[in-house]
Formats: sequence, C-alpha cells, structure tokens
Amino acid sequence: IFKLDEKDMNTAVMCGMGALFSALFGTPLTASFFAMEVIAVGVLYYSAFVPCVVSSLSAFAISWVLNGGFDNPYNEPAAPSLSLVPMLTVGGLAILCAFVSILFCLSMKYSKILFERLIKNPYIKMVLGSILFIIFTLIFGNKYTGLGTETIIKAINSGQSHYYDCLLKMLFTALTMAIGFKGGEIVPTIFIGSTFGCAAGSIMGLDPTFGAAIGVVSVFCGVVNCPIASVMLSVELFGGKGIEYFVVAVCISYMLSGYYSIYESQRFAYSKLHAEYVNMKAN
Repeated sequence: IFKLDEKDMNTAVMCGMGALFSALFGTPLTASFFAMEVIAVGVLYYSAFVPCVVSSLSAFAISWVLNGGFDNPYNEPAAPSLSLVPMLTVGGLAILCAFVSILFCLSMKYSKILFERLIKNPYIKMVLGSILFIIFTLIFGNKYTGLGTETIIKAINSGQSHYYDCLLKMLFTALTMAIGFKGGEIVPTIFIGSTFGCAAGSIMGLDPTFGAAIGVVSVFCGVVNCPIASVMLSVELFGGKGIEYFVVAVCISYMLSGYYSIYESQRFAYSKLHAEYVNMKAN
C-alpha cells in the first residue's frame, strides 16, 4: 500500500514481530530488541530502532487498554547479594541451561526430520502423530499439552518443579511441531527454562525461585541467540533485581549455546567467539 522498498519492508517485518511479541507478553523493550536481533545474529539494525520501539509500545498500549492492563504473574525472585560464590553458581547453572537450549533445538529439528522420513504423506503423519500425542497425554497427563502457565508460575513464584518437567515439555513440543501442527516456541522455552532452572538451581544451592528466573533468561537466550533482548526480559519480567547475575548468565548461555536456533531461517552473520564474518544458517 505504501510502496516500500525491500529494505523498508524488512523494517516493517521487524516492527510486526516486535509489536506482536509486545502485545502477547507485555514486554515492549524485550520485543523491540528481539525483533532487531533475531534475524541476523551479530547484527543490530539501528535503523529499525525507532520504528520497532514505537510499534512495540503502541501494541503494548492497545493490548493494555483492551485487556484492562497487564498483571505480571511473576514475583521478584530471591536474588542473593552480589558475591563470588553465588556468581560462580549462576555461571554453572547457565552452562547447563546452554546445553538444555541445544537439546531443545536439536529435538525440534530431528523430530521433524524423523517423521518426514518415516511417513511421507502429511495427512497420515498428522493422524498417527496425533494418536501418539494422545497416548502420551493419557500416560503423563495434560500438564505438558497447553501453555503450562500454572507450572511456570509455580516454578518462578514458589520454587516448585520436577526434574523431568523440562524433558517432557520438550517431548510434547517437538512432537507437536514434527507432525505438522504450528504453535509458538517462546512459551515452551519459558516452561523448559523455568522448570529446569528451578530443579537444577535448588540442587546447586540457589534459591529455586531465583534458579527458575535464571533458567528462563538463559534458555531463552540459548534458543533465540538474542543477548540484549534476554537481559531486557529479565528486567521486564523480574524487576531487575540481581541484574548482574542475569547478565553473566546471558553471556555464558549465548557463548556456549553454539549455532543452534529454534528458528530455521535465523542467520548467524558473525561468529559468537571471534570478530569474523561467518554468514551461516542456524544448525
């Protein structure tokens, strides 16, 4: 309608991504930087900064009005005072979260490849996959079939989760995508990060609510490769207390999560470890 050229269309796409993310999750700053970072890792499109911020804030305001405001369901995590031992512990948890993010990306990728090789007909694949999904639901319950909001809130607010929650959510999400259904990947990422961080953090000596918060931010960064957006997410969701811990966790997860992504079209423009241009697709 506005006869935009290709470059302006790219900016429009970023604005749309940021606006929808902001309206859904109530995190306009995270949404703005996510849209600018996610397309090409290592490149931040400063030309899209003002349009993305305006679109994200506008979408946030409209959603705020129509929903009667946003009620952040997450309590402020019990972050420890800044000292060496908790920082090392958070670093260890972030290392584990990086590997969890890789596992999630690989499960999404290879489950799809496996089903495509085993069942060529997309309709038969969806029917048989749905039957398998129903069997899993009868065995494990419907805790892992929907958004899982209650489980996420329990992990972050009360420090309650099971060590197997993240693996089962990974299984259900990968199966859903592999058989042809479409859905969001961000909420399952938050589910996986919060439950894993809660369970692993408590074992490592962290407050489980703080471990859950670290898990959310670290796994999110590991699967989308957007470190600045991940730091912003910690501020908008958890209030910014203990920001130093979140920044360290994001740095470690970003560095160790490799060139994997939940988005097949994501491109890595620059190396994560060296100042060199690589221009490669996500693994």
